[in-house]
Amino acid sequence: MTGFPVHPAIIQPMDIDYVACKCPMFSFGRLKNSDPRLGVEMSSTGEVACFGVNVHEAFLKGMLAANFKLPKKNIVISLGPNSAKHEFVSTGAAKQLQEMGFSLFATKSTSDYLSKHGVSCSLVYKPTIKKEPNVLTLLQAGKMDMMINVPDSMDSNGMTDGFKMRRGAIEAGVPLITDIKTAIFTCAAIHRKWLRESSGKSFWDVCSWQEYVEIIERLN
Repeated sequence: MTGFPVHPAIIQPMDIDYVACKCPMFSFGRLKNSDPRLGVEMSSTGEVACFGVNVHEAFLKGMLAANFKLPKKNIVISLGPNSAKHEFVSTGAAKQLQEMGFSLFATKSTSDYLSKHGVSCSLVYKPTIKKEPNVLTLLQAGKMDMMINVPDSMDSNGMTDGFKMRRGAIEAGVPLITDIKTAIFTCAAIHRKWLRESSGKSFWDVCSWQEYVEIIERLN
């Protein structure tokens, strides 16, 4: 496009000192009454690519650049499929959140599963159950910093509790994760950041674009 000659570069990933991560951006907040869950045909409204010295840093940089806010205190969890509950516990994600000192809130079946496996959490009621503490009340009051809601395959009807919780998070501006793999990796990345900073080490590596380009030029 610019008329400059282009020279192909032969790059071996193992020779690169940095990792790149691309994160999609979505506009669920602008789409009234849409279900903020991703499907195979879901198209993003933009993407952000970020570099990091490791996959955890690159991932968190990408998430932050895509307007995701890292939780500070309270996280609400509602996992529909039993497989998602098992994976969230067996991978150590739940324990990582607990180790970092987050206050965990969970809906009935998720709370029962977490408690059974030694993860302390507080019970919160789903929207259609008119009891307190209720998920929607906590979201609307700004008391939740992040929601992990992994829906069942059929949970996309506007009348379901899952739909109401996801829409409640979007409308309250609370970061929402609806994929179990993303939830687990987010926990791992935040935990890595916490470990580094707890030991007095820096987690973020900030370099200019030129510094990253120099790495590629050095390999040519």
